[in-house]
Amino acid sequence: MRRRISHPFLASFLLVASSVPASGQTLPVELRITGVEDLMAAPSATSLGLVALRDEVCLQVPATASSYHVRIDSRDGGDFVLHGSNGRERLPFTFVWDSYVGSSAQITSPGPLGLFGRSSMSCGADAYVAAYEVRFDRADLLAVPADHYSGGVMIEVSLP
Repeated sequence: MRRRISHPFLASFLLVASSVPASGQTLPVELRITGVEDLMAAPSATSLGLVALRDEVCLQVPATASSYHVRIDSRDGGDFVLHGSNGRERLPFTFVWDSYVGSSAQITSPGPLGLFGRSSMSCGADAYVAAYEVRFDRADLLAVPADHYSGGVMIEVSLP
């Protein structure tokens, strides 16, 4: 039997992507991330214990590069949390990167996420699909008061 969750909740994320040069390189770098969009969703009853917001991006990397680094920073420099409109309520989240090559990594506070290989799924010339996901523990989600929660992360992609 499925239970319908009726908790008035709306999450919005501001996602910013940037590229940084590998050691010794000068800008511009032939590395771009496109297709990054804000996430907006309400919880569903489809997953047990977890609410996940997911989207795909397109990474354009030089033909000579087979991998890339990902670092995730929070919008305010602190832990990964969404803030309620009154500023007092906090809803923690986990950020997940999926390279579609059998490797994914998750992080709960700002820092390096890992080294990832290019996927075999193309989205353009020298461009490959990857995905990001923002996960909330269902218990945390149900523990916060109904409100509009917002926050953001910055995705930084660089060459090794």
